[in-house]
Amino acid sequence: MDSKSSKKCPGILLTTNRDLKNPSLDVEHSHAGYLHIGIVEKAKEEMKNLFIMSTNTPSQVFVEVVNNLPKDNTVKRTLCNCKGRMYPKKPQNLSELSITGDWTLYKNERFLLYNSGPDSDERTINFSLDDGLQYITDANNWFCDGNFSLSPEHFLQLYVIRVKKRDVFVTAVYCLLERKAKSTYKKMFSILYEKCAERNFFPDPKVLHIDFEQATIQAAREIIGFELEIRGCFYHLCQNTYRKIQNLGLQKLYTNNDSFSHFCGMLDGLAGLAFLPLQKIDEGMNFLKTVVPPEADELLEYFDCTYVTGTYKKVGSGECIKLRRIKAMYQPKIWNVHESTLNGEHRTNNMCESWNNRFKHVVGHNHLTIWKLIDKMRQEISVNIAKIELNEIGLTSKRKENT
Repeated sequence: MDSKSSKKCPGILLTTNRDLKNPSLDVEHSHAGYLHIGIVEKAKEEMKNLFIMSTNTPSQVFVEVVNNLPKDNTVKRTLCNCKGRMYPKKPQNLSELSITGDWTLYKNERFLLYNSGPDSDERTINFSLDDGLQYITDANNWFCDGNFSLSPEHFLQLYVIRVKKRDVFVTAVYCLLERKAKSTYKKMFSILYEKCAERNFFPDPKVLHIDFEQATIQAAREIIGFELEIRGCFYHLCQNTYRKIQNLGLQKLYTNNDSFSHFCGMLDGLAGLAFLPLQKIDEGMNFLKTVVPPEADELLEYFDCTYVTGTYKKVGSGECIKLRRIKAMYQPKIWNVHESTLNGEHRTNNMCESWNNRFKHVVGHNHLTIWKLIDKMRQEISVNIAKIELNEIGLTSKRKENT
């Protein structure tokens, strides 16, 4: 079985062709059993025997055997109890969390890259194979994202770094983070570079595709380099603007008034500032200020202050007040997609967004235990390896990815 091969189990169970009910254990197993395999195999054997000994059709045999199985709830409860015995005890807090033995490995290869330990002020745990570190070293573009619902208990987020290996996007690094401060991300990137250097890997990404989050942007520039090109996700830009529309109580107007929604589209939509040449954005913003409907004044001011012109800081008092210009939090070069569109490059961080959605489906629920998450991450690695191998022999087709 899969368990036997992956855990190198020496267990041997002897049966005869006519007697499957009383097998003898020749060599002990080295791992916990998987009860669902026994249920499935028993059902299959009953179907075979019943079909041979009766005149019923395969469909009739299937229905008869399935009807004789235990009730759904009984089977589910039994399987859940069995699976629960496969995992270590669930830690009540991070000081109780200790990752050892097979949980640090992918098959027989090291998977746990770094563990700050239970005595650290801020717990950080990173997972990556050496192949994953090689992937990020070879890649010019890193696609980074934090997911809060996928984080295991007692952690705030699961942060991933995805890169393109040949024509396949893979998750190269998984980081479990307790916070989302600038210091958190600086530590994350620093550890990654230290572990790469220990293996004579020297990553030098040119572009980081990330969310609009100052803590991550500043940390990446301080650790990776200030020359690093930061690209915010166009989809997230649109999301942020729509959230502001909702916060201002303008959602109903946006939905029902074509003129108002068209103006909003000139801010961030497909006819918006993001698609203008970079040097034309100030001119575009000045134009929008001449055509803004009264209801959108506050929305336009928000977009201009946050993404284009910035704000002004008062310095001094009385008659000695001066105004000093403060740059926009997210300057146009971060979110402008004019050149990306012309060059067929990525306008969004969809490589992470689509992975988040797919991995959520694989995981099945939010905030699972760390043991189940490690299992799912190892399954993901197996899928990635298979995709890369298939791609190398030409058995996968290219997908359009410049979104």
